[in-house]
Amino acid sequence: MIEEALDAAAEEVATAGVNQGGFDALRLLAPQLPAASLPRLIELVRHVPNDLSRATAYAWVVPHVADPAERARLAAEGAEFERSVSGKLVWIQIALALQLPDCDADALFDQVVQTDDRQLGYLLKLLPQMNTEQAEHWLARVRTVDFRSEDSRFRAMFEIANRLEGAARKQLTDELAAVAQHLPYDSWRSQAYDTLAPTLDARQLTTALRVLRTIGDDYAIGSALVALLGEIDPPLREQAMAFVRKRVDGSRALDVLVTAAAAVDGKPREDLLHAALAAWGNGASFGGGAYSPSMEIDTLVQLARMAGPSDRIAVLQNLVDTVFSGLWGATTGAQGLVAAAELLQPEFFDQCAEQLARMALQETLQGTVQSADGTQTGRPEVLASTFRVLAP
Repeated sequence: MIEEALDAAAEEVATAGVNQGGFDALRLLAPQLPAASLPRLIELVRHVPNDLSRATAYAWVVPHVADPAERARLAAEGAEFERSVSGKLVWIQIALALQLPDCDADALFDQVVQTDDRQLGYLLKLLPQMNTEQAEHWLARVRTVDFRSEDSRFRAMFEIANRLEGAARKQLTDELAAVAQHLPYDSWRSQAYDTLAPTLDARQLTTALRVLRTIGDDYAIGSALVALLGEIDPPLREQAMAFVRKRVDGSRALDVLVTAAAAVDGKPREDLLHAALAAWGNGASFGGGAYSPSMEIDTLVQLARMAGPSDRIAVLQNLVDTVFSGLWGATTGAQGLVAAAELLQPEFFDQCAEQLARMALQETLQGTVQSADGTQTGRPEVLASTFRVLAP
């Protein structure tokens, strides 16, 4: 199957237009391939038809090369292509530079500050394992940066907090909780609290609850609140649940009702589950109107997991029908099938997987793609990505 996936990736590269992007098959295959197959993948990277996509592919693949000398050589090779592209591809520069044995992380930090400080969090996330003293060194460096946005400062400091332990981590988490409260945009505050929720104490969670009630529309607020349900004390949890029950329209936001039900137990779960099943039965939508297949998949699998036997069968049948409707395509359909695998009979799962493989082959051979070069028949990446989902 690995060889078939490589063959499909090779077909995608060989037939790509000069300005084509994507090549996700290379990204998906890189962490999965045995060492013996990596040279073939590297050759495919070299034949990607434009410098931007080629540099991106190097950034995806090179970190998975085991031999340090070969990894450094390939990183330098990829960096040559990145330098030929106009614009500041800072994340690619970071991913490749860190593979070089003579990389000066402090100098790279300075370079990122000068070009795009939004990427400092990404740099700090990719740094090798560090002790407390090293983490405090990077924290001191971050504190000297005049960030263009407070969101970038928050994300950089959060990555350092993940490297600290004990009192030092608690102190930095407290600081981040205060920063989150005063971020200037609703989306930033919501994302920050979602990131911090597992680390906050009761007082900080109370503040988070108060702030989240003031941002966005009812769907946005409900989504942010349910992320905290497992972390807050019962009185606060009841307030959050009351908001979800009274203000969130389940016919447009089934995902919020289902996520809320999964976060609680007993009678509260029964009430929310009953409301969610009723909304689903009446054709509820997801995301407050902003639909995505992954949201529908996650919501229906979670709903089926909590439902009684007859409702579970109905929800799963709905999911499987959507998988084979062709609406999502073979790869996303495979993601839906795999997500529900634990709830399906093995024989039925195998039959569905075979049918999805046939769908993927048909899309690979007959699917069409619109590009600047016109309409292209054939989507060779579909077979590789579908097999990757079905047989990780």
